[in-house]
Amino acid sequence: MAPRGLPDNVMMDIVDGNVWKEFSKTNPSFNDKDALSIGLLLNVDWFKPFDRSEYKVSALMMSVINLPRNERFKKRWTMVLGIIPGPTEPKGNVNTFLQPMVEDLLLLWNGIPITNSTLKIVKAALLGVSSDMPALRKVSQYLGHKADLGCSRCNFMAERDLTKKGASGKMSYYTCVAAPDRTNAQVRDQAKEYQSAGSLKIAKEIQKKNGVRYSELVRLPYFDMVKMLITDPMHTFLLGMVQNEVKLCLQNILDSKLAEVYKRMRSIRLPYDIGRLPTNIKGADGLSGLTAQQWKNFACVYARPCFSGLLPDKFFKSLSLLCEIVVHITKPIMSEEDIETLYRLIHEHHKRFAAAYGKWDISINYHMALHICDIISDYGPPHGYWCYAYERMNGYLSEIPNNGRNIESQIMVKLLQQLCFSSCELPNISAKTSTALKPILATDVEMDADNYAVYQYKLYTSPVLDRFEYQCSIDRGEVDHWPIEFLHPSKSRVKVDKEVYKSIEDFCKKVYNTDGNVYANPMIDKFGRCAVNGQTYSSDFNSTDRGSVVKALFVLKDSNELQPYFGIIRFFFKLCVTLTYDTSNGKKNEVFENSLAYVTWMCFKTPQIDKTTGLYMVNDAFYEQDRVMSPRRFLNRCALAPTGRKGAASYYVTELPR
Repeated sequence: MAPRGLPDNVMMDIVDGNVWKEFSKTNPSFNDKDALSIGLLLNVDWFKPFDRSEYKVSALMMSVINLPRNERFKKRWTMVLGIIPGPTEPKGNVNTFLQPMVEDLLLLWNGIPITNSTLKIVKAALLGVSSDMPALRKVSQYLGHKADLGCSRCNFMAERDLTKKGASGKMSYYTCVAAPDRTNAQVRDQAKEYQSAGSLKIAKEIQKKNGVRYSELVRLPYFDMVKMLITDPMHTFLLGMVQNEVKLCLQNILDSKLAEVYKRMRSIRLPYDIGRLPTNIKGADGLSGLTAQQWKNFACVYARPCFSGLLPDKFFKSLSLLCEIVVHITKPIMSEEDIETLYRLIHEHHKRFAAAYGKWDISINYHMALHICDIISDYGPPHGYWCYAYERMNGYLSEIPNNGRNIESQIMVKLLQQLCFSSCELPNISAKTSTALKPILATDVEMDADNYAVYQYKLYTSPVLDRFEYQCSIDRGEVDHWPIEFLHPSKSRVKVDKEVYKSIEDFCKKVYNTDGNVYANPMIDKFGRCAVNGQTYSSDFNSTDRGSVVKALFVLKDSNELQPYFGIIRFFFKLCVTLTYDTSNGKKNEVFENSLAYVTWMCFKTPQIDKTTGLYMVNDAFYEQDRVMSPRRFLNRCALAPTGRKGAASYYVTELPR
């Protein structure tokens, strides 16, 4: 079993990936019982410190991989190593700015003695660089997207449009045959070959032949120049492929149908904490200012129900596959089967996109997407390393006031003043070692705020577990470290009606399967919202019902199989249940308090997933059974999108991204 009780073929974070696991085998000297061994993640990205100026600077930022995923990217744990000065991005490389960092990393690799702790030495290793593609190319010194060998993971040769000359000509990264993979040893030899070139002319010939120049990262003896360079999935898929393909769809849809697309978009009601799309979108140009979060929402929630039946078939099939890919890469836990499914979807989309739009519209993003499964195998699900947090940090840095002179030094000075010389407590090695910073090779990593995902994974994927009994134990609240909190509005001592009480009685008989008598108190405490599983759910009892549509899986008692259902949460409540047993000394009573939800489950329009959109369809009717359950079993919030089909009202169900 892997850490956190997950099977070996299941990944939840970077610690479950191949890079982390293999590092101990290839670098045994790093595993010292007297050392605090720390893994580091580097990000480099450019931002504008002025709203109305093209002046750009870049921050070198690092995160501690050992920290739990819910702590790793917080501002107090993010190290800003330095600012690369403007006014523009450096052309070619940033080796000059990486050199001091590499010197420090070499010292940390050998270990730095400490005296104020039970540990004797601190060691650290750079285990990954996660950035968007242009920044990653500058750090690693692979050539950019206009080079013939533009890929950092394989030796794929891009195709050029021979009718045009120069770098401005069209290029195609359509990959029908996989190219040989690059290796760490090969790239290091090529970097040294470039460094030893006798002239600039020879150096240019070498870089064109190999597709790589010399990077300061080569000096780190443990750093893998192929695997440890992470092309950020957020930029590749959301700001790259999704943005590009949606704009192409809007260009290929009839003007007479655009109004229907916007009408459907406006009909989808999302929770207030989900970033909604602007209401004044007019054509492809109106989408240029969307954030990565909004593009994720568009792909997961809007695209398929809004374009269904309005877009030519070849374009819609390609878009639908891309949306399914985005849903998969946003999963917090992924198994080997999930990675295999993602691999199939990405390759199928690659072919369909080429068939729909032509090979010249396939940019390097579409080629790098073919390598995302390898990156996930090496580092786990993208939640652990994608660049959302670094983009937020860039936004914070860009808002630091300055007088327009010596901008870079002002940003660093004021950042240090705010983080180090304010009331913010500094991280203390001796105090935090046992609770926050786990050794890099630890086999018992504490479970963090994603505990719920582990419990749910056990319930819904374990091949040997009695799922129905485990489901009942969750409904009874027999779980540790799985918090649930009911939120206002609330109302105490509410007497339920007959229909609700009948559902409560059925729930108690099923869950408390004992020989004793079960009595449920008809007086309940009622609540409008609930915080559980990393999300806040609403209900009809709240002032707004946004966020009240939910997905849950039910275990069928006889077959132990799973069936998804989608429902509307009517209210949350606390219930007191009394069990009465006959004993040799008379009757014995046990009282339990349950945190539950009352949910009406929507009937399916058709029992199978709609083949066109890949979404479930439901209607306005409701099932009568299983209306009481623990909110811990909620998988996700959902949104309902009208199908626009004739007859009784029906809806597509789209799961909201986390």
